[in-house]
Amino acid sequence: NGILGLVEAILDGADGALNDPQRRHLAMIIESGANLKELINNLLELSRMESGQMKLNVKSFNVLNVIDAVLTLLEGVAKKKGIKLQRTGGARPSDVYGDPEKIQRVVMNLVGNALKFTHEGSVTVNVDEEPEVLRISVIDTGIGISSDDQKVIFDRFRQADGSATREYEGTGLGLSIAREIIRMHA
Repeated sequence: NGILGLVEAILDGADGALNDPQRRHLAMIIESGANLKELINNLLELSRMESGQMKLNVKSFNVLNVIDAVLTLLEGVAKKKGIKLQRTGGARPSDVYGDPEKIQRVVMNLVGNALKFTHEGSVTVNVDEEPEVLRISVIDTGIGISSDDQKVIFDRFRQADGSATREYEGTGLGLSIAREIIRMHA
């Protein structure tokens, strides 16, 4: 965080004007630092899960508010890519019991992945309510996942494209963490 803050301050002109190559290099440092920070946070969260130190803070909360907060946070990413980001279903307020922060993390991971692998079209979070069941689905117009890859994408450090020359960044931990959080809620 300290390194990222310092680089952002320099990029914002704290030490004077920068030329274009300097700006590009500093932007690369910020992007790499953010990726490293995400990896460290994922590894720490995974470690807490495995050691049983991660506890749920279960309470009643409005799931639509959590979903809408995620969509607001990711709206800039969607706009930058020209992707329509929306929520459907869930017409009435939906109070559920669970850990709102952990559920927000799950929705953030799922929508973030959908945005990463969608180049045009839309990403939709659909909320389907039944008397004792709340189903949240993320639907996108992205590249899709083969049936073989669907079997492994929730494994740790696995991605659909595991090649060294893969096009998409990521550690392969987001979906694994999402699955573990949902299992903790069961």
